[in-house]
Amino acid sequence: ADYPNSDIIVYKNPTNPTATPIVHRVVAKYQIDGVWYFQTKGDGNGTPYPEAVSSNEYDSNTLWHTGQGVPEDLVLGKVIMRIPYFGHITLFLRNNSWGLPLIITLIVILLLIEFIGPFIKRSRDRKKVAAGVGEPAVQQFTLISG
Repeated sequence: ADYPNSDIIVYKNPTNPTATPIVHRVVAKYQIDGVWYFQTKGDGNGTPYPEAVSSNEYDSNTLWHTGQGVPEDLVLGKVIMRIPYFGHITLFLRNNSWGLPLIITLIVILLLIEFIGPFIKRSRDRKKVAAGVGEPAVQQFTLISG
């Protein structure tokens, strides 16, 4: 149970283990009979951090099952990195039946631009050179010798 206070952990919902995991900050941890328990608080639930949180400010839902907090066997891991707004994509896909087709369409368009764009540019350059408007495109190469 190597999660010091203020680490953000991801854990299973004890009342519905197949539900979306819960992500909360550890505000206290302790061991009872060899088992670690974590008191947690969601960052959007009141007290700003890193201020200390009193026991009456813990999330009431972290006292599931044991009355002791989140047991370590429900902890899936620790948050090590945050990508701002990335979760909005998941929420969008979950709440809209047309979200997935829209995302796939955008990805296909980006791929087409990335792979077909250079061919279109070369074709335009050739037409300019043939018309005497531009100069032939100079290709650059990197020579690596050992």
